[in-house]
Amino acid sequence: MAGLSLDQPLPFIFGILGNIISFMVFLSPIPTFYRIYRKKSTEGFQSVPYVVALSSCMLLIYYALVKTNAILLITINSFGCFIETAYITIYLIYATKKARVFCIQIFVLLNVVAFAAIVLLTRLAFTGPDRVTLPNVLGFVFGVAQMVVYILYKNKKKRKDAAVAAVPEHRVKIAELSSAPASELQVSLEEKDQNKRSTEASQDTDKNEAADEEGPDISAVRGIGDLMDHLVYTSSTSYD
Repeated sequence: MAGLSLDQPLPFIFGILGNIISFMVFLSPIPTFYRIYRKKSTEGFQSVPYVVALSSCMLLIYYALVKTNAILLITINSFGCFIETAYITIYLIYATKKARVFCIQIFVLLNVVAFAAIVLLTRLAFTGPDRVTLPNVLGFVFGVAQMVVYILYKNKKKRKDAAVAAVPEHRVKIAELSSAPASELQVSLEEKDQNKRSTEASQDTDKNEAADEEGPDISAVRGIGDLMDHLVYTSSTSYD
């Protein structure tokens, strides 16, 4: 973005548009922090995006000061520093102790240590062409690292899918059984209960028939016993 110069109208126009979009981006977390304020809890929200956004605004302001004639960069990023600081303050008020400690650690690392290191390196260690060489060398190294990571892990998902396909068949059947509708399981249980009742009824019928068949024999035995008792009683009275 250029400064407030009409000699180059296109950079100025696009700079204004960029500032408008950046302004809207800075205001987008307002609903989130209104929810945090209303519920008095961060509800698991992370502070990292806001700390990183503050670090980015600080770096862009430093870049604008080094570049000179970049008033648009200074204005929008000054507002960004203010609003991101407000977000971080609200987060620290309502966060848990563990989240608060982590937020402070990230803030010190990025906005104090890293920013101070960048300022000292650019002001003292590197001058002239070295200022251009250093970021390009770092960009080359990081770009190569990204490609290496992609090559190493690009087939990881395929290997995982192959391992899932090799699961034994009985596990698949168990999964199908567990996913059966509840109505089918209920019908199966009702059929088993009905079969059990039928078996018990047939067993009771067999017992009753066996008792009916043994009934006359038992009655005859009881009759003989009564006759013998009567004879014994008669003989005993005749002797008397």
